[in-house]
Parts: sequence; C-alpha cells; structure tokens
Amino acid sequence: MACNAGACVASQTVTGTRYVTYWPDSGPLAPAVAPDVGIASVAAVLPATTTAWVTYPGVFAPSGTFAIPNVPAVSYLLVFQDGNGFDRVVLTSSSAVDLGYDVLGRADVAFPTASTPVSISLSGLTPWNLSDDEVEMVSSNADLLDFPASGSALASAATTGSLVEDWFASAIGGPLHLLESSDNVSFIDLSTFTFTVGATVYSYQAATVGGAVTNVATPAAIAAALSVPSTTIGSVAIDWDLGQFEALLGIMGPSVTVGPTPHTLLVGAYAQVLGSPAPVPLVLDAPVLLRLQVAAAGPGSSLSAPSPLQYAHVLDPTLWNEWRNVDFQGEMSFTAPGATAPFVATASVGRTEPIATATTPIDPVLTPAQAPLVNGLSAFSALTGVGTSPTFSWSPPATGAATSYTVEIFLLQASGNATVSTRVASLTTAGTQIQVPPGLLATGNTYYARITATQPIAPGADGFATAPNRYNNVYAYASLLTATLSP
Repeated sequence: MACNAGACVASQTVTGTRYVTYWPDSGPLAPAVAPDVGIASVAAVLPATTTAWVTYPGVFAPSGTFAIPNVPAVSYLLVFQDGNGFDRVVLTSSSAVDLGYDVLGRADVAFPTASTPVSISLSGLTPWNLSDDEVEMVSSNADLLDFPASGSALASAATTGSLVEDWFASAIGGPLHLLESSDNVSFIDLSTFTFTVGATVYSYQAATVGGAVTNVATPAAIAAALSVPSTTIGSVAIDWDLGQFEALLGIMGPSVTVGPTPHTLLVGAYAQVLGSPAPVPLVLDAPVLLRLQVAAAGPGSSLSAPSPLQYAHVLDPTLWNEWRNVDFQGEMSFTAPGATAPFVATASVGRTEPIATATTPIDPVLTPAQAPLVNGLSAFSALTGVGTSPTFSWSPPATGAATSYTVEIFLLQASGNATVSTRVASLTTAGTQIQVPPGLLATGNTYYARITATQPIAPGADGFATAPNRYNNVYAYASLLTATLSP
C-alpha cells in the first residue's frame, strides 16, 4: 500500500530497462546499456485531483535498469525524458516497461570530422535520359544511405563514370557514416519510365541495375560494376482509389490543402526484418526500388496502370525485405507570433506492408481520428487559455481499428521572419483521450498538435504500453493537425 493524495491505496514498483540493441548485417547484438542512462529521467505521474498532480520519480542505475516505487496500481502516465531532452509520455498500467530501442548497423559507426572527398566510379549505368533519374548508395552495416547523383550530375556520371562527393557534407545535407572493412556497399540505379492512362502520361522511377562492393573501408575511391540482376523482376499493380484519400482532407485539419504531388507509392526495402521490433536507421529511412508520385485528381478519382510496374531486385534478398508504402499527404501552414513566413506542417494517411501481401485496390485501411477536442472544445479552432495540462480527446476513426494514438505537440517560434516548429513531446494511449502532465507546456507559448492513429499490420504488434521505443515498420497510420493552442 502507498499514500496517494492522503488516501491509502494499493501500490506497485514499476521496473524496467534502458538498453540499446544494434543490428549489424550478422544479426542483432546482445543489448547494451544505452549511452544516455546517466542523464535520462523517468517518472510515473498521476492526477491526484482536478488541480493537482503527484509525481513518483524513478532512478536509473548504471546497469541500465530503473525502478519507480510506490506507484498506485492503476493506469498512470509514464514520463520518460531521453538524453536529448525529448519527453515521451505513455498512458499505461504495466509494472514492467522496456525503454530500450533498436538501431540499424554496427555499434561503432562514426562520422567524419573533416573534409572526406570520395570518388565513386560506376560502370554499367542505364543511359541517362530524364532529370529525375537517381543513383542510391546504401550500406546497412554502416547505417548509410545517400543519393550521390541525380539529374545533370548523373548525366555526367553516365558519360565519365565518376562522381566525387565530400562525405563530411554530402548530397543529403550532412555527413555520412564512415565505412569499415566489414561493410558492404550497394548501388542502385533508378531510371525514369512512363505509362499512359487516357491522355495523361505518368512518370515513375524504378531500379534497373545494381551492384555491390564488399569489405569496404572509406577510401579515396570506390568502384562498382552495375548490371541487371540475375534474379526475377519484381512488380507492383496500380489500382489506386485516389479520391478516397482526398475525401479525408476535411478531417485532417481545419485548413489542410494538398501540394503538387500529394499521393506517393513506394517500393523499398528494410534490412533484417519486417515487423516488431525492427532496427531504425538513424540517418535516413530506407533504399527505394520504385517511386510513383501523383497529383491530386479530385473526388471519385482513381488510377489504374495498364500493366504492373516493374523493378529489378537489386538488393541481397537474404538481408533485405521488400515493402510497399502508399501515402497521401496534406499540408497546413502555421505562423508564429512575430514571424511573417509560415511553417508548413504535414498530416498523412497511408500504410507500409510487406510487398508479398500488399493488396489492391489501394484505398485507406485506417482513417484519422474524428472530432478532436482540447478541454472539450474543438481543436480545429484556435484556442487560448487551455492551461499547461490540457486534455486532448477524440472519437475513433470511421475506418479501421486503431490500437493506439499518439499526440505530438509542437512549439511555434519566430526566427527572424521565419516560423520554426519544434517537437516538444509525444503522448501515446490506447484510449481516446489523454491529459498533458505538468512541465511540458509553458504559458506565453503557442503550440499545435498532430494526432496519429496507428494500426499494426501482421506480423507486427502494438507494444507501446510495455515497450514504447521499440519500432514496428509495417503498419497503417492516419494523422490530423489541430489549430494553434496557447496555455
């Protein structure tokens, strides 16, 4: 028993661990103590009354374990702050919580500390013909993904066979992980193709040739011969209910619009596993084998390609697992007090699933939560005076069966004339409401939120209540944006 707000109640000790699991190409390593256990914090928080909260602090041991004693044996908010100062809040009743996470690649990956020019020589490239052809470079063991050439640079490479890139400031806008002698590097040539439906010509990029270089330490030069793979050619059928996605704009936010190409279909590959837990690439997401982007087409619209779109299986099938992602993205502008230029936030509806079980026609399997509220008032209207511990609530999606909902809260600030958006916290629950605990929001600030419904796709599972930082990479998702809110 424990004393909680003057009452004697049944209690429990909440225990758990903070370990990191690295996933090199040889398979996951034994979990190791996460590097931030010395500065991370964890606590259980409960509202004792409508105006007061009780915090039960936990303590991390150097071994990576933690304990929170005397927590009432009811649902509570687990508040975890990682080494970067980001707060993750989970509504749970579990007495054992895994705060560990999974990372793709070796445990000793490192960035260059000075200019590191690397010459990449490629032979066998598909002849360049359009401005959106690309070359991808990927090494899962080093958690490396880059697009060293596209457009005119690729045209030059196709002629000269050589690219030069500084890995201290790469094409993706930042440094690339250095390679070690145990690493393999694969190159993928994405060429542009077209198909015609009626009078409309659609362009897409697909892998045509690929090649791998084994046991590479970051040298002054890398040479690779690309060729058509001897394995079978992959394909994906396009029977896409575009209008069903676009019909969701009205519930994705109070003023959500679409950009030039809001619909995207990707075929890509994740290293190691499809499911949960899965290793997370820390730099970028995953290599792409096929990309089709489509403009908004209006209510009732659809797209059916005359034949399946083909792509080459250019990655090692013993390591890489292919998936299909379909995504519809809406945009909404926010302008911080004191700024003149807005920040454009996004909300998305889509799903990622194993290519072997991907189904058609392509339509929404999960739609956004409905009627979002803050303290009982519509979250689609700008709200002031909501307090520093507002309650978010909503109704379940009209389509699908969400297993959890995540409320991400973003701070809007002016930086000169520009608006900057910073994610300050995320809160996850299986229910349809959650209250923000103290200490996350501050008076005088302006915020907005993105509420995302999630539904795992087999063989995944939604383990947010017991392992909130473990990642499932096959799932359906649907998000919405609120208007601004101020405490």
